[in-house]
Amino acid sequence: MDAGNAFRIVVFKPVEPIEPVKDNDEPYDKRWISYDRLRVFYADPNAVLEKEEDGGWRKHVFRD
Repeated sequence: MDAGNAFRIVVFKPVEPIEPVKDNDEPYDKRWISYDRLRVFYADPNAVLEKEEDGGWRKHVFRD
């Protein structure tokens, strides 16, 4: 991977719907959200590393 052009991406799908933020509610970035699986990726222009549930990494290589 090219560290100069690499990105870390963390994604998840909420278990329950997230309620819209109301005027008097806490800020959106301060809410606790339940999720089933956190996905972590590192990507550069040539490849993506995906963290496996067992802690290992899987590499996906782009080909033209």
